[in-house]
Amino acid sequence: MNFPPIEFNALAPTIVLSVSALVILMFGLFDATRGRGFLTAVATIAVALAALASIVASSPVVWNSFGIPDAGASSGMLVNDGFALYAGLTILVATGATVLISGRYLAAEPTYSGEYLALLLFAAAGMSLVVAAADLIILLLGIEILSIALYVLSGFSRSRETSQESALKYFLLGAFSLSFMIYGAALLFGAAQSTRLSTIATVIAANARPNLTENMLVLGGVGLILVGFAFKLSFAPFHMWTPDTYQGAPTPITGFMSVATKAAVFVALLRFLVFAVPALRAEWSIAVAVLIILTLLVGNTAAIAQARVKRLLAYSSIAQAGYIGIGILAGTAAGGAILFYLLAYTLANLGAFAGLSALGDGDSDPSVEDLKGLGARSPLLAGAIAIFMLGLAGIPLTAGFMGKLFVFIAGIQEGYVDLVILAVITSVAATFYYLRVVIAMYFQPVSASPIRVEMNGATIAVLAVLAIGTVVLGILPAGALVG
Repeated sequence: MNFPPIEFNALAPTIVLSVSALVILMFGLFDATRGRGFLTAVATIAVALAALASIVASSPVVWNSFGIPDAGASSGMLVNDGFALYAGLTILVATGATVLISGRYLAAEPTYSGEYLALLLFAAAGMSLVVAAADLIILLLGIEILSIALYVLSGFSRSRETSQESALKYFLLGAFSLSFMIYGAALLFGAAQSTRLSTIATVIAANARPNLTENMLVLGGVGLILVGFAFKLSFAPFHMWTPDTYQGAPTPITGFMSVATKAAVFVALLRFLVFAVPALRAEWSIAVAVLIILTLLVGNTAAIAQARVKRLLAYSSIAQAGYIGIGILAGTAAGGAILFYLLAYTLANLGAFAGLSALGDGDSDPSVEDLKGLGARSPLLAGAIAIFMLGLAGIPLTAGFMGKLFVFIAGIQEGYVDLVILAVITSVAATFYYLRVVIAMYFQPVSASPIRVEMNGATIAVLAVLAIGTVVLGILPAGALVG
């Protein structure tokens, strides 16, 4: 029997994160309450080691590789290319920041600190597997690992009914969507006799069977897998779980899954569409374009009506998925642009949730009204949140603006002018609900019962780094990521 080669370089961050999660879980069983600070330190070191392992295991060629390789370029089940490296590092940035901003939340749930941090690392390990997957089985395995961890984490605030509701909805719909992907993978296996992306691409391109490109096995398989991806990325109309899950989950976890999951799954989607089924581009591009149009309209329209900040950011994340989707349509021409956008979105969106974690008890669900007068009460926190909101809105001199600019340029170059025009119009309209938060903080008086503001050193450090990153990447965008 010929076993497929294993790319241990691509597995390095997954191994480090998984082993560290097991160590934290064991330590947490013995002394979870008094050892919370120790466990947080171990989790932070684990993330740093995983990032170091990714960098060390990558060749110099990988650092300059942003294109999707040819169909036969990878014979293994994992790939160690530029997409896996940079998306993996983005995920680790989000993981490390989430660990640090979770301190106030864990103070209220000290008994379960070990489980919380271990699940967070397991989710990151699954995401690291997803970005390096060159086989449908590995892709499904990675998605299942990250999903199970996030199902539990989204319902971690056991005393709140909204948290239990969010976990139940996420679990039921998540399991349902994963079944679509499994069924789709089975159909593609029936057509190509392999789950390897390179083999699927070769068989379809060569049209090895009569009318293979018109075969319902292939088209059905691609369609079902695309549905599963659409759920994970909150594309409309598969977005219905997102607002409730984001609102009910612990605030640090909401921020984490809003950015890290997108970074992993968008890279996997791009790899699948451009690497495995490029011969069916005429079919899948229509479906993706329809999803993008619905997502841009639904996400931005619904966000305008939201009074709660977490729900506002939930619909915002739906709209952001639509903008990144234009890069997916552009394909390899937008490789660096997608990576840059994902990094910019991670900095701004995770920063916004880091700011929310400093309000109330660290797991509150503040309204826009609760933010009134925050600029006078806490200038540092209000300033950071304002930067993040402007970044999400795509205001010039922020990373969000540069990310949208790069993706839109790639879309225009590939002929998707109409979609880019719609994206620009909806982006301008989105400025309203982002600026509503800024106006409440700086131009409205403090509410009668102001929400409590409390920031520890870790939260301040995370806010500072993310805010500086949002501004620096807007003024001096990382040229290497756009090549």
